[in-house]
Amino acid sequence: MTPVRHFYVDNLVWNTAGTLAAANALKGALYPAGSVVQLIPGEVMVKRSVGFNQPPATGIF
Repeated sequence: MTPVRHFYVDNLVWNTAGTLAAANALKGALYPAGSVVQLIPGEVMVKRSVGFNQPPATGIF
């Protein structure tokens, strides 16, 4: 993982450059899919692709 200010980042789908660009943006940015962000030791957040957790198209939940 790569240190950025007070946290660490990486990318599971080989887009580390995009993740680093988002992490270094001063006014906020969208992290690309596969980004891993660690703010607290032992806990990470993984950015999933668009539509990952959407309900089925049938409308039945």
